[in-house]
Amino acid sequence: MSEYVLNASDQHCRQPPEPQLGFIEEAWRLRSTQDPSRVLTCGIYQTLTGIEVRVGYSKDDLVRSQLTSSLDTARGLAEQLRVAISDALGFTREPT
Repeated sequence: MSEYVLNASDQHCRQPPEPQLGFIEEAWRLRSTQDPSRVLTCGIYQTLTGIEVRVGYSKDDLVRSQLTSSLDTARGLAEQLRVAISDALGFTREPT
């Protein structure tokens, strides 16, 4: 069954497909010290609009997403996020 949205001119059109993510690399994996079953992962992906840093507990439980201009910038952002999360929320690094 197709999904439809109503546009401003009251005509039906198909909803655009979800953007495809091309996995580049996993930047890090952190485990919660309060709940060891919770693992937060940071991945870097190629999208149609640029390189995206995605942090979440799973593909469907995204915590943060940010577009960057280059792979080097994405890696730097991923490291900044890892340090901030580890310090503020009590996570420890897991081997990747």
